[in-house]
Amino acid sequence: MSDLDRDVIDACNELIRASESAREELVATELALRRAVELVESGRPFTDGLRSFPVARRREATQTGIENLIRARHEFRLAFMERSIEDGLGPRELGEIWGVSRQRIDQYLQELKKRRLSEADLGHTARQGNQASSADRVATRTHKG
Repeated sequence: MSDLDRDVIDACNELIRASESAREELVATELALRRAVELVESGRPFTDGLRSFPVARRREATQTGIENLIRARHEFRLAFMERSIEDGLGPRELGEIWGVSRQRIDQYLQELKKRRLSEADLGHTARQGNQASSADRVATRTHKG
């Protein structure tokens, strides 16, 4: 298994974990809201229902869960696209797979290129010989369209 395959699998697993976590937060918020509504419907003052709902804690936990899910989804897309570029797909095919414009794919590929170049500059990516890096292939495929 290649490093890129491992990156896609890792990103997919992280997306699954983030999805599960976000879902748990949304369910917890839903349950708390239902309890608050039940209090009000049973004749208790609206303020009792509101006080029974941990607004600040639920809002923060829900927001964090959603942000983590969005971040994990983005990382999965980048990993998938990098692997797909290695397999010879271009921006048009990636756009068809993801259901987005080629221009949006170009934005993702430019982000990927910048990230890989930055990693290379920091010495995190070791490439040997005259092999073209993934970032080089991303740049080349982006312009071929």
